[in-house]
Amino acid sequence: MKKIQQLNRENQRGVSDNMLAFVAVIDTGSFAAAAAKLGLTPSAASKAVSRLEAQLATRLLYRTTRSVTLTEAGRIFLAHARSVLEAIEMASAELDALKTEPSGLVKVSVGSAYAKHQLVPRLPEFHRIYPKVKVGLNVTDSIVDPTSGDIDLAIRPAGSPVPGMHVTTLTNAKRFLCASPLYLATYGTPLVPADLKNHNCLVMAGDLRFSRWPFHHVENRVEIEVSGSVTADNADMLLDLALAGHGIVRLLDTIVGPSLQRGELISIMEDTHIADSVRVDALCKLGRQILPRVQALVSFLKVH
Repeated sequence: MKKIQQLNRENQRGVSDNMLAFVAVIDTGSFAAAAAKLGLTPSAASKAVSRLEAQLATRLLYRTTRSVTLTEAGRIFLAHARSVLEAIEMASAELDALKTEPSGLVKVSVGSAYAKHQLVPRLPEFHRIYPKVKVGLNVTDSIVDPTSGDIDLAIRPAGSPVPGMHVTTLTNAKRFLCASPLYLATYGTPLVPADLKNHNCLVMAGDLRFSRWPFHHVENRVEIEVSGSVTADNADMLLDLALAGHGIVRLLDTIVGPSLQRGELISIMEDTHIADSVRVDALCKLGRQILPRVQALVSFLKVH
């Protein structure tokens, strides 16, 4: 950073533009992809990085015909470059917020079930209110590091605190035990926890806790080990099976809520089942929450 401070004033704007090209190359993995992202030619993107290296008198990238990798100096500089560019964006956003309505692209990482049942159904109303804001969805059930890449917002169940992140709680979801009217008419409705041993319980895979369903018993909490014909690592698949009359599920109301409201599923054992509230959070890098486009989406999801 000392070398940047030594650059004369006339070069400062050029440095930020060149930094943008440098960071884009790292994020996309190639000059061609970075150029497409920035609306440049590959040659222009390459020249921008070369100018930055000349201005710093330091090589930042190793280039081959097949790959681009960071030098040690490039690795150190990358974190500073991201901070500088984010600071510029934040400053511009604060000024824009004073004079313009929210606009631009919000990149959102979100799980498939929440995306399908909560986010996507609300987007038409969001775009009616904020027609200039675009939403780019990265729908995945894999754990995504919200501090990496260029994700603006990560929506996921609350977990361990993530350093350097601003957290907004969108809702507190509860788990429901439910089944379709067809299933209950065919196999009967379980009345006490022990009855579940005789039912087809559709369970989330990946954690033994998902197959231990909690209940109140007198003044204690008891957990019943359940099993069934299908386990899945995708809650939406279990929902589809339940809707088809294939078994009982225990899922968050952010997933089964609409089906319960329409009567496609029926909540059971409400007097003894422990719902286990789960917070759903929106996470973004500190400072990015003030971007008007991000602020608009988070506020909308929290209220609607």
